[in-house]
Amino acid sequence: MEMYTWSEDSIKVILTNQELNNHGIDFTEEILTTGKAEAFFTSLFWMIARHFSLDPTTQLDVEIFQRTVDTISMIVHFLEEDGSRSTLPRVKQHHNEQLFRFSLKEDLFAFAKRTAPYGVTGGTIYHWKPFYYLYVEGYPFYQEKWLALLEEYGERAHVDIDIVRAQGETIVPQQALLKILQQEI
Repeated sequence: MEMYTWSEDSIKVILTNQELNNHGIDFTEEILTTGKAEAFFTSLFWMIARHFSLDPTTQLDVEIFQRTVDTISMIVHFLEEDGSRSTLPRVKQHHNEQLFRFSLKEDLFAFAKRTAPYGVTGGTIYHWKPFYYLYVEGYPFYQEKWLALLEEYGERAHVDIDIVRAQGETIVPQQALLKILQQEI
């Protein structure tokens, strides 16, 4: 599963047919095992609420479409009580600290390799399913090139770091980007 901020009011979720089949959902045969499918989508939307700092009772509008033969995409829009679209909440972060979210471990590793020329070697990596989070402090994050690389591989996370620390597992407690470059993880 991959999950990304799609726009200021929506998230894109990419699921493989195998992931869906594991939960009793087969879009190729239009088979839905109701109980399993309901439990899966409930847990998926609960996960979205937690990782994107949303109220779990937020109304959703979901578009589902076949992306490739083996995957589907879902665009999840968030709605106000009156039915109008609402924007994703933003957790304020200090200018010298940032929390980044990556859907895939491979994206985090690629990001570390591409940012090496900028001398950013620190950071802490957390895994809070299904995401990898990189928390970095003490660097100037206003550099456009650095942020452009981030948007290529991940995104700024708008969830409180204390929640990630409490819910996630610390994978690398310090010097995370350097350890990736040195292939220590």
